[in-house]
Amino acid sequence: MSFFWSQWKPQFWTRDTVHWLRDDWNATVVRAAMGVEHGGYLEFPQVEEERVRTVVEAAIKAGVYVIVDWHDHDADQHLDEARAFFGRMAERYGRQNNVLFEVFNEPVRQEWGTVIKPYHQELVRVIRQHSDNLIILGTRLWSQEVEEASLDPVEGQNLAYTIHFYANTHRQELRDKVDAALANGAAIFATEWGTCDASGDGTLDLQETQGWLDFFAERHISDANWAIGDKVEACAALKPGA
Repeated sequence: MSFFWSQWKPQFWTRDTVHWLRDDWNATVVRAAMGVEHGGYLEFPQVEEERVRTVVEAAIKAGVYVIVDWHDHDADQHLDEARAFFGRMAERYGRQNNVLFEVFNEPVRQEWGTVIKPYHQELVRVIRQHSDNLIILGTRLWSQEVEEASLDPVEGQNLAYTIHFYANTHRQELRDKVDAALANGAAIFATEWGTCDASGDGTLDLQETQGWLDFFAERHISDANWAIGDKVEACAALKPGA
């Protein structure tokens, strides 16, 4: 399960939530989606980093995987901040085998070869000073262009590319891109997916969702569902006021 943007649903960023997800929902991975813009890390770095540390340390104690997610659409404009943040995270937690790093949640219309890939290469360099753990790399157009990334991959070892889908918007055409990326030798991790529209709201499509989950199971692709939050929208896992 993925947590919701840290700055908007901080009440769930607790040790108890991590243990509850493990014990009640049998979750084996949680995603700490730290908001960067919109009143997040850029404005309140100490507050947001402490929330991430709370979830990471709870996951270490609970024995589940945790993804440290730089939840940003413009990370290429915040390179210095990302470099410093992941340097600290990797130095502090990078020797824990269950701590994974997602360095750019969702690029939008930035170019892969000239903007997104160089950003990733720099963050890989920073993290590799302290950790050999898995690093997950965002792809163009809300982390959907995994085939493009697989044709011009980031240099390094133990790297994966993220695919994001929302079942009532993204269907077979996007699965075909995943298959193409796999055929090109890329590793894929679905760090965010929803049962609803790409807006995070709208109609649930549970049949298409099951098709995606079957697809992931057949290809050994790990995933995290969006999201642990009680916002009044279709993709919220919790009822309002939970």
